[in-house]
Amino acid sequence: MIPAIVAITPIIIIFLGLVVFKKGGTTMGVLGWLLCCFLSVFYFKTPIDIVLGASYYGILKSLGITLIVSFSILQIIFMEKTGALKRIISEIKRYDFEKPELIMLLNIGFGSFLVGIGATPVSMLPPIMMGLGFSPFLSIVLPCLGYNPLTSFALLGIPITLPAEYIATSIYNNPAAAEQIAFDIGLKVSIYLPFISTGFAFGMLYFVGKWRMVKKGAPYALISGLVLAFTTMIFAKLTGPMIPGIFGGLAVVLALIAYKKYRTGKVERKEFKSDFPLWKALFPWITLVVFSLVVSLAVFNHLGPYKLLTTPFIVHVLANRSVDLQILSKAYFWVLVSTVISIPILKPTKEQLRDITKTWIIRGYKPMIAAAVFFAIAFVMDWSGNSIVNGKLTLVDTGRNMNYAIGDAISKSGPFYALLAPLLGLFGAVVAGSETPSNVMFARIQYIATTKLLGEKNYLQIIAAHSTAGGIASGITPAKIINAAAVVNKIGIEGEVIKKTLVLCILLTILTGIITMFLV
Repeated sequence: MIPAIVAITPIIIIFLGLVVFKKGGTTMGVLGWLLCCFLSVFYFKTPIDIVLGASYYGILKSLGITLIVSFSILQIIFMEKTGALKRIISEIKRYDFEKPELIMLLNIGFGSFLVGIGATPVSMLPPIMMGLGFSPFLSIVLPCLGYNPLTSFALLGIPITLPAEYIATSIYNNPAAAEQIAFDIGLKVSIYLPFISTGFAFGMLYFVGKWRMVKKGAPYALISGLVLAFTTMIFAKLTGPMIPGIFGGLAVVLALIAYKKYRTGKVERKEFKSDFPLWKALFPWITLVVFSLVVSLAVFNHLGPYKLLTTPFIVHVLANRSVDLQILSKAYFWVLVSTVISIPILKPTKEQLRDITKTWIIRGYKPMIAAAVFFAIAFVMDWSGNSIVNGKLTLVDTGRNMNYAIGDAISKSGPFYALLAPLLGLFGAVVAGSETPSNVMFARIQYIATTKLLGEKNYLQIIAAHSTAGGIASGITPAKIINAAAVVNKIGIEGEVIKKTLVLCILLTILTGIITMFLV
């Protein structure tokens, strides 16, 4: 138990700094990383070169997050300074949606669709919410919570398909089983959705207006949560984990519009005249959505240009560990491209371009550092206790690994393991910055504990619970909250956001564990 307490100490310190002492995510991230390195070297006996290598590896792995944060901030500033963002907000205001309706429509419906295709709702939606009159706190919280239930189906199912490949290859020693494993995990994750998606919908309403708003918005929350859940379940059964998120989000939008027409007979649209065409204002996002789909969909795999996008860009780190950056296939590259090709459309002046660049430099560097150090922490923990044996990074003694120490402590819960296993998913996603690396890093730990306590047949259900909790964690993951705060220039509010959302995320994780106990 003591090794587990030591291993989790950096994360506890980070959360205390954010929530209690109201320090910024960048400051606490750096302090947490330094403490994690210290404990890895002096308590878990990890060689310094491996700790530094793990940090470097984590920073390289973080580029998918750090650069998308940076380029998303650039894009939002570009759209703000050219008037595009104001035009989009004016268009939304034309419709007579009530507040709870608008919250569900944008954050659960549109947010789930965006994350399904590989775009980033935590970058795109906060400025819109601010423009619609929501407070900075709500403008950050609502987009961070809205897409959480479908995080497992983000990026066309990557949080499921990538761990499935790892499980098939490294645990089952049967690479051919990866597709079936991904299909099974997707189905098992969808079982939790009626409870989790509806729980988030009601939680969002509570943050907006306490019980009064919960009562007022209950029909919208039920419609959004249940339509999202059952649409996703149907598509997970019919198609596997790649596209349920896309259709789940679209179904919510259509269901809410249909409910409004049923309730009022129409959807009113106010008169509005503008010399700024809506398509121009939306051009950066339209191109980003198109690029995201083209890069992500497997149907394009056979095309020559697509193969160029996936050209390896390998950086060697340490021993047998390298990182393939594949720059041209990453979302951050296409965020930048969609911004650059929008310049002739939105036609900023030279003075505006200078202002955009200056503002971007001022706003952009802190959230990049924060995201990078959280990835560094994740891999310092993952590589702790390793040695280099015959040119390979090898864990000789699992008792000297921080992640194994935490997993071992949870595995001693005996018959309550199914209840507590999702907490590892919550913890892993908070540390690693997203669900996907958490699912991979803890897959073997969950396998060992599940086989020992519940039987191997229940392993994929435990992984599904782990994945579900990893999605729930988006509401308290510093890297994502910092991203949302940065695009509305509210860095420093992360602690307040985490403090308010922590209870909801823990309650939904416990609910995930309770459901799991009935399923295994």
